[in-house]
Amino acid sequence: MLMMLLLLATSTISIDIDAETPLPEVVEEGRTARTACEDASVVLPDMLYAKGVGYTDILNPVVSARLDRCAELVAKVEAQGEEMVLTTIAVAYVESNFNPEAIGAAGERGMLQVIPRYHCVDVFSDGQGGCVNPEGAGIKFLAHLRSKYTSNEALRRYNGSQVYATKVGGYVRQLEG
Repeated sequence: MLMMLLLLATSTISIDIDAETPLPEVVEEGRTARTACEDASVVLPDMLYAKGVGYTDILNPVVSARLDRCAELVAKVEAQGEEMVLTTIAVAYVESNFNPEAIGAAGERGMLQVIPRYHCVDVFSDGQGGCVNPEGAGIKFLAHLRSKYTSNEALRRYNGSQVYATKVGGYVRQLEG
């Protein structure tokens, strides 16, 4: 298993995404958010990486906390009635590796790296240019983009990069696998 994870960690994704092909979003009924995240950890190369320890298993406290944060994010997606669990897992993995405290160079915040002045409006705004719920804002923004555009175009607009859309879309397809 460790060898497979190391192999995954060093491999690059080269999956072509047809701009018109929707990304799969099937999560088996009856699975918990934590189970979905544990399954994802097998596919996503660095999700099982603990700094200072290397690749480890889900019992490692660092990895277990990461899986808990992933499960919390999945629960938020489901609570908002969105059916984008796999896309949200892939975006959170690429953006922050499920770190809710992540802060990007352009002021992006949270697991989904939302920019408060653009994404945190209405119920997500703290009224002072900040965001009270960056994950909720990111989920709503992704849902908005997915309702208007193809899957590939929605991911491209989320980050502004076709390379990003290809990478995240590739992870979603692997998660669906």
